[in-house]
Amino acid sequence: MRQRFTFLTDYSLPFGKGSKGVAAMLAKDWGINAIVVLSNGIPVDITNSAARANTGGSDRPNVVGSPYSGFTQGPYQWFNTAAFAAQPLYTFGNLGRNVVHTPGRRSLDLAIHREFSIKEGMRLQFRAEGFNITNTAPFAFPAAAYGASNFGVISSAGLPRNIQLALKLLF
Repeated sequence: MRQRFTFLTDYSLPFGKGSKGVAAMLAKDWGINAIVVLSNGIPVDITNSAARANTGGSDRPNVVGSPYSGFTQGPYQWFNTAAFAAQPLYTFGNLGRNVVHTPGRRSLDLAIHREFSIKEGMRLQFRAEGFNITNTAPFAFPAAAYGASNFGVISSAGLPRNIQLALKLLF
């Protein structure tokens, strides 16, 4: 992975401290946690769907154009599939390693929590947690086998937004 930025914060909200009354009781002891992740994609090797170099393993096709120009990028065509061609039989292709990258990741996870004192040495924590709050699709790897019907297509994604509530007893 070429670049990755991760930011984590844990912040105790300053509301209701030192105040009295019902509003102060409801507003105090809340906290927020957030995790932001921004990253580039992971490199992917393009290989032939059928071995052509007679080496007993997978081999790479020839590159005849730019994998990143001359097309509209999207899940149905993540890279320029016309930029590749099958190399002649019993030869090696000229495509290098890691020419294409997967989609990057952008995610925001957020939690809000409050602790209630039950008795000395015992607390109850309420948590509301949201994962992938922005509901940004975490796309999977594109199909990277040249000659396959789904070559260049991203056909799956990770989990969508997920929200959960939790109670935790701390003692």
